[in-house]
Amino acid sequence: MKNNLDRLLTSMSENIYETSCIMVELERRGELDEGKCQGPFKWFNAIARGQLDPMCAVMFWGDGLRICVLLGSSLRRQRKLAEGGAVTIAALSETGEIVPKDVPFASLTDDEIVRAWDIDALPALLPCKARSERGIRIGERLFDPETDEVRADFGANELVITSSVIAETRMPMEGRLLEAMENLGFTITKVPAPLRLVAPA
Repeated sequence: MKNNLDRLLTSMSENIYETSCIMVELERRGELDEGKCQGPFKWFNAIARGQLDPMCAVMFWGDGLRICVLLGSSLRRQRKLAEGGAVTIAALSETGEIVPKDVPFASLTDDEIVRAWDIDALPALLPCKARSERGIRIGERLFDPETDEVRADFGANELVITSSVIAETRMPMEGRLLEAMENLGFTITKVPAPLRLVAPA
């Protein structure tokens, strides 16, 4: 059964590559139906141009952040990670020491991805801005720059996100999350920390 699954996934990725090349040509002619740019085909331009391994589109198409950091890697490394490869991250041991830890790429949390790549892969986030996958997944939610408003509260060191679906979501400004959201097209209202007046001696 496992061999059959591997064979079918490989065949699927080959078909996705071929279809992506056709979609690029249809887009060039102005004949592409945008309604077909769904699922793994959200990334058809990157796939057809050799920027994204089609197996990654099969495995991670719904995870914009994961796809975007993969776009900054070689195709060989992308395929390795899509097939269960691990990434070494810094983790705290039981004694409180920082130690290296290997975690399968598919199991990394968004915060671990941000830290593992130090979001030096931020330039690779830019292709996402032009495609229909325009959000960033944090925890279980996909935040969308089209519908979600972000307030960066530097006094509280947190991001406050409001949308028509959930009234308010608060999260700490960890790593370079704010910069990632700006690059993805979110409109961000920045609230500076209040000035602290120091009485003269």
